[in-house]
Amino acid sequence: MDKTIQVIGTEKLLEILKYSRLSTAMTEDQINRSLEIIKVVCEEFNISLSEFFNNNRKTGRRITIGISAYLIQKEMNLNNSDISYILKKSDEAVSLYKQEIIRLNSNHPQDRQVLEKIKKISETNNYHINLIRF
Repeated sequence: MDKTIQVIGTEKLLEILKYSRLSTAMTEDQINRSLEIIKVVCEEFNISLSEFFNNNRKTGRRITIGISAYLIQKEMNLNNSDISYILKKSDEAVSLYKQEIIRLNSNHPQDRQVLEKIKKISETNNYHINLIRF
């Protein structure tokens, strides 16, 4: 626990624990909305849905999975188990992908590009969520 706090900080650890402990019964509307979010993110990154759900390793795919998981969680307050069911990934993978997105740094050129795409996605789709600090 101490090592995790040192790496990601207390605030981020508490956020992860909060979402991992929430228990929700997903509705069909939540699943459908989640799939809409995934589709929008894939379109922004020029990745097909079949590539998104494929098991091949691709950096761009990891980013789209992380962004999708992040936006789904923020918009619908689903826990990692529910998101992992939707994304067809393990809880641990979902958590890892989201953390990669949460840790993006606007001072890093590649991270800045991803953050700008997230901002564009959220503005275009009128997400009423607090996005990562830019």
